[in-house]
Amino acid sequence: MRKFTPDVEEYSIDEGFADITGMRRVFRSTYEDMARKMQEEVQRELGITVSVGLSSSKCLAKLCSKFRKPRGFTAVPGH
Repeated sequence: MRKFTPDVEEYSIDEGFADITGMRRVFRSTYEDMARKMQEEVQRELGITVSVGLSSSKCLAKLCSKFRKPRGFTAVPGH
């Protein structure tokens, strides 16, 4: 996750939050594409699947990540 942002919070042994706010320009990508890329990188590098939730708050992102397990991806746009 730290390949995409320095702002990573380890939540537990198997959970974490990555604040990718403002990183679209750096990676020339949408937030959704960056989150999907993170998911792919974890599987490629560690050989494990992860579920990803993308939203404007940690609480919503956590709910999103639990929505489609295993290897799910759910995004809820924030306004």
